[in-house]
Amino acid sequence: MAHSTKVMYRQTVDYEEHQNPFLVHSRTYSQQYSQIYYCRLAALRQVVEDSARNKWTGNVLFIDRLLHLQQGNNCVIVGVIYKEMDLKPSILKEYSKNPAEPVPILPVKPCFISDSDVVILEDETGRIRLNFDHCDLSAGTLLTGTVVAVKGQETSSGDFSVDDICFPGIPSLKIPYSLDNDIFILFVSGVGLGAPWNVSMREALFLDFVSGKLGNEEDYEFCCQVGHLFVLGNLLSCAGQETLAMKSQEQPTVSGPQQLLNAEPLISADRFLTTLSSTIPVTLLPGEADPTNLLLPQQPLHHSLLPSSSKYNSLRRVTNPYQCCLNGRKILACSGQNVDDACRYSTFDWNSVEDRLTVMENMLSLRHLCPTAPDTLPCYPYYEEDPFVLKECPHIYVVGNQPAYGTRLINSNGVGVRLVCVPDFSTTGQVVLLNLRTLTPQIMEFMIDLN
Repeated sequence: MAHSTKVMYRQTVDYEEHQNPFLVHSRTYSQQYSQIYYCRLAALRQVVEDSARNKWTGNVLFIDRLLHLQQGNNCVIVGVIYKEMDLKPSILKEYSKNPAEPVPILPVKPCFISDSDVVILEDETGRIRLNFDHCDLSAGTLLTGTVVAVKGQETSSGDFSVDDICFPGIPSLKIPYSLDNDIFILFVSGVGLGAPWNVSMREALFLDFVSGKLGNEEDYEFCCQVGHLFVLGNLLSCAGQETLAMKSQEQPTVSGPQQLLNAEPLISADRFLTTLSSTIPVTLLPGEADPTNLLLPQQPLHHSLLPSSSKYNSLRRVTNPYQCCLNGRKILACSGQNVDDACRYSTFDWNSVEDRLTVMENMLSLRHLCPTAPDTLPCYPYYEEDPFVLKECPHIYVVGNQPAYGTRLINSNGVGVRLVCVPDFSTTGQVVLLNLRTLTPQIMEFMIDLN
């Protein structure tokens, strides 16, 4: 390489990290999960009510609590959605009181909705079943845990007939200051180190690109414009972790050589991050396959797991989800569990990237990052506040470990918001580059032609 001995001068990025609401400082698990719903409703009740008053002008009756609801009156009520779903996995169904009662057969596809699902609205005082026969909205798109306002009336059967529904709406955001030059942020997810299949050449190509050792002089100059790298979870392979778990069940006592072999994926991850951190600032989010807590928000990977790369100040081990500002652009990043879970419990197509972008857009409109937590998405039992409530809208909302690349530009009070689905690198070989000046993304693919 003609430029391999050059000193690489990257464009620098102004990195701001405010107080991280997703860091869990003291972990207690004695509290009930119901409190997080009360906190969510308290945080969003006034927001969704204001949004409803703007949507439904005129002489509209607003009922402050479900307890005060009267039959036959056209009114608006605010509460939290809960969906009763027969196909939703439950450990209790495996231990039915009636031994003769068959356990429901779950669908093969990762989708648990059915025609028998029931939508309920709850608040601190009660609950009522919602009927969507006279509403254009499909109840299948609603998610448990969302705070909404519904307009309609209580029927003689005790249901609430919904005429229309209102969400909190996308929160406001500040107009970012303009940039004079192009500067790029690189996103990669699902590297999958330790997988049973060999993808080391693809990883090597990626490392060479980031280090400026791949391609010609023009490629080198472009690489110098990449100022920051986000690793969006699943640095280790899901399949590799499942294999280790099966081996540990078969053989609880592991010999010294076998322990070293089991640690090889982490050693490879440390080498991988060391190479990256030596040439570019890296922000590392954990994913569902990585060695940290399963409950959201996932806490940063411990430095003892990555002894070599953790010595670099350029490596930031952060939470999942995570938010920061780069050159005045607020970035909200997730490893993808929230979008995956929303697709499982709604009519959105699991394999459709456009549907996944719609789910991401809906989360901004709902002002909540993980609406299905804690019902079907495990999370910490917060007691005083729900940190997943969005107080401000990000300029860039990026989600990793998606089946394919996708992007969408939406509008929030005249300011553009960029949504990006980052594909799984281990299966696609694709990464995403985002221009901070224009918020324009582009995809880059690392292919190995063996012919």
